[in-house]
Amino acid sequence: HNHTELGSPLDGMNDTLDLFKRAKEVGHPAVAVTDHGTLTAIYDAYMASQKTGIKLIPGMEAYFSNDLSEKKNHHLVLLAKNEIGYKNILRLNYLAFQNQVSGYMGRLIPRISWEHIEKYNEGVFALTACSNGLIAKTLITDQDEKLAIEYVNRFHSIFKDRFFLELQPHALQATQKNGKEVNQVKLNESLLKISNDLGIQYVITCDAHYRDKEHAKYHDLMLAIKDKKAVDDPDRFRYGVQDMYLKTHEEIIDFF
Repeated sequence: HNHTELGSPLDGMNDTLDLFKRAKEVGHPAVAVTDHGTLTAIYDAYMASQKTGIKLIPGMEAYFSNDLSEKKNHHLVLLAKNEIGYKNILRLNYLAFQNQVSGYMGRLIPRISWEHIEKYNEGVFALTACSNGLIAKTLITDQDEKLAIEYVNRFHSIFKDRFFLELQPHALQATQKNGKEVNQVKLNESLLKISNDLGIQYVITCDAHYRDKEHAKYHDLMLAIKDKKAVDDPDRFRYGVQDMYLKTHEEIIDFF
């Protein structure tokens, strides 16, 4: 679950080659590139993979809509298992751009929905993504565990053993405009409970938007630019946490 400056502009700050170099430094054998609603950085990532010897797992963090008649969308990480999976992700990305809606600050958001993943899921791994994922939002915003489990079962029926609940080693805490609290630690616990109750696999990912903890302050400046607000504006968008980077194996284990 990694974002690049090429594919996730003004959100991801990772130089594509540097991301692979960082992975090599910390001993990760592979890197998944999952930019928001696009595969723009995959060619550069392939070249970085060839240069560093670190395996590329091509993918994207798709915008997933439970109902295309509504503007609301959520995140869903899709990863290619093989060539068929890569072709299906390309097809899903193409279909997403046929279902665009106007989003934040007028940006067009490409979206897919259930009918798309039901048809083009072969060779594709699906992860529930971050706190903006459909499962997470249902747990956090709607506080409806029963509905969240219905969604989990539906995803699982489509992707079978290629579907994973996604836990993240981040201390993210924020309050949404509706007053609901986003707490990644509590979300991890809820997902782990669902995993144990239903026997559905989980995976741990770093939602990496920048190289290391020293780059967090620069990423925060970039978010202010994206929001077109002053850095000290209390109402601007911010992560409120300084650990959205590609962590080492030891840092991930220590977090949990």
